[in-house]
Amino acid sequence: MNPRQFFKAFRAAKKADSLDVMGRYIPNIQPLLLEIETKESQLRAQENEYALVLSRLEGLEVSAGSRAIFQRFVNGELTIKELSTAIDEYLHLKAGSIPKSGIERL
Repeated sequence: MNPRQFFKAFRAAKKADSLDVMGRYIPNIQPLLLEIETKESQLRAQENEYALVLSRLEGLEVSAGSRAIFQRFVNGELTIKELSTAIDEYLHLKAGSIPKSGIERL
């Protein structure tokens, strides 16, 4: 099962409260899903803290806007790619220029 298939099955299991993996039926999948989501959230929080520490070591101050975007990543609202795009757009807007991807959304 490749990652795309796994996440498709994962999302379906959240809706159906069960999971069929490689011919094996797993009832009451919610506790397992909660454990996966909790571990994923913890990993994202560690990645966020690591980025903040690296910024401080480089003498950079992280703005409240950047922290809010990173918190959305920790909450699972953004993927790592979406996080990168959101930070780039935020920094461009803060600097007074709008990136091409931001123009399309306006």
